[in-house]
Amino acid sequence: MFDLLLDAYEKYAKVFYKRLIAAGLSCAVVMTKGNILAAFSFGHLFTAFKTGIVSAIVILLASIFGEKYFAIDEIKYHQAYLVGVGTAVADFAIHTPTFFLEPVVTGLLAIGITWIISKAMSKVCQCN
Repeated sequence: MFDLLLDAYEKYAKVFYKRLIAAGLSCAVVMTKGNILAAFSFGHLFTAFKTGIVSAIVILLASIFGEKYFAIDEIKYHQAYLVGVGTAVADFAIHTPTFFLEPVVTGLLAIGITWIISKAMSKVCQCN
């Protein structure tokens, strides 16, 4: 029983942290319009972290309750789209956009980062 719980925790923790990184990083970069040095300010990092947390929680809940549609073990394009939509919605909800399409651009960048993370993880450890 304990092993089953531990396996589930590890599986969902991986999903959560990968999505937190994708959403938070994309928000930090887009919010500062590509100025990486400005992204390291406490205010920007805190806002990006909040966006990443909200997005990761939404995606984790969708993964848990919609596992039939958003398979965790196989990173498919539909899960990357879910990351993008979740990030765009979280970005819009957390702070006022600095330019008109900021949440959309943030979501698109999160899709790209998710894809890169998935490809890197699959090459390194044969896991998603």
